Amino acid sequence: MEHGTDPTPLLVKQIRVTQKTRVITVAMLSAAFIIAPLLMIYPHVSTVNPAGGGVSTDEQYYLDWATMLRANERLGGARVVADAFTINKGDRPLTLLLITGIANAISVPDLMVIRYLPVALAPALVASSYLLVRHTLGPKNDKSVSMFAALAALVTAFSPQVVVGQYAGLLANWLGLVAGYFALFFMIRAWESSDRHRLAMYSACLLATLLLVMLFHLYTWSHLLVVILVFCGISYAFSRKKTGNPEMKLLVLILVAATSFGIDYGRSLYFGTQPLAGSDSVLVRNVLSEDPSSRWDQLFYTLGTNVGGFLSNPVLFLLALVWLTAKFDMAKGLDRALIAMFFIITLPLLLGTVEFQTRVLHNTPVQIPAILALYSLGGQSKYPMSKVLLIIAIITVMATFAFRAMANLYLELPEGFELSRQFLLR
Repeated sequence: MEHGTDPTPLLVKQIRVTQKTRVITVAMLSAAFIIAPLLMIYPHVSTVNPAGGGVSTDEQYYLDWATMLRANERLGGARVVADAFTINKGDRPLTLLLITGIANAISVPDLMVIRYLPVALAPALVASSYLLVRHTLGPKNDKSVSMFAALAALVTAFSPQVVVGQYAGLLANWLGLVAGYFALFFMIRAWESSDRHRLAMYSACLLATLLLVMLFHLYTWSHLLVVILVFCGISYAFSRKKTGNPEMKLLVLILVAATSFGIDYGRSLYFGTQPLAGSDSVLVRNVLSEDPSSRWDQLFYTLGTNVGGFLSNPVLFLLALVWLTAKFDMAKGLDRALIAMFFIITLPLLLGTVEFQTRVLHNTPVQIPAILALYSLGGQSKYPMSKVLLIIAIITVMATFAFRAMANLYLELPEGFELSRQFLLR
């Protein structure tokens, strides 16, 4: 070591930066896990909801399905499980079994479980979002990755996925998303595996998670299958030279998707339901819009009116556009998975029905590429004050968006205005 050089000050500075990063990470992650359930409770507070009724559009559907599921309880558990695979043509059996199982376990009515299940689902989505970003964004020892993963978790707590999930009561879709984030993680790890043992392990985990998504919500599972296939094509085209045995990995992932599809087909044959088209949703009956001349108006309705207009979040859309046009890296598995999702969005946005557009947009975690755009701006170890202020501003805007949405889930009609049927009226 040369005379006069002392590494101690530099080492102390690095330790302080690491400690500061850890504190910020823990603070954001803790805030996300505290805020997420509180946000779901907020619409039920008496000052916000004096009538004390439900706040979700699909609440009554789930209550009807749960009532149907209990109709044959006296015949035993096997009959209940069989009924779960046929109610609403079997498109969400595990979700219905989970609702009635929780209600039985804690001795409360099914309606209470249906109404307050989002209190658990919101932090679950926060956790899966954090784990996905944390373990696919960069090296495990990079503390800045942990901090941005925590930021992604915090933004997820205020995201349109959570807000729309509460507003529309998309319980099955929500459960499918939580498991779907883990499926994306296993998919990325399978492609990046360094040996056959890891490839087999991650592929088996991917298949198991896919089946879980399928039993939670058939349409989320079908969307995820398409994401996997598009991811395989993008990965083979852009990163096959940087990974070992790309042909084998491509074949294995396609085989996993095909096996999942085959199991769904076998399930449908056994229970006498239609494969994939498990309900009479508009998503199945009419995927493509029949009126090409009204596509712009239809998209405007999807973003500005349908599901309360809560799918539209200009801040997230703008940051995601920045990432999509200038910051994505095809060498990274997470970026390729997100590109696959954005690629799939193009079809429903251009040609799809309102239902198709809503489902695909809700399933796409726009908040993650938005955070990746921030992650790619500037250095990863030092953050200028302007960047810190930008992040604070984004969180503030997101929080305002979420809490205002939760406080306005009921529909206030102008005087003299009437609807053909009631819809969340005070």
